[in-house]
Amino acid sequence: MVQHALDRGYAVVGVCASAVWRSLMPSRGALLPFPGATNDREVIKRAVAGCDGALVVLAPMGVTITHRERHSGS
Repeated sequence: MVQHALDRGYAVVGVCASAVWRSLMPSRGALLPFPGATNDREVIKRAVAGCDGALVVLAPMGVTITHRERHSGS
């Protein structure tokens, strides 16, 4: 979904944990990593300020994906 939006010229804000945020920093384009807890209302409020819409995709706490899994579709 993120790539679909980026391909169409949309800016995408991703709220994510600091460790994930650091891995997204080299990303190009309109992907804007927003570090913070996804269960923190104030973080979400600041992240969506000025956005036209929001899509929520969450994984259970403690679940991590390796870079290889992320890009292999596993």
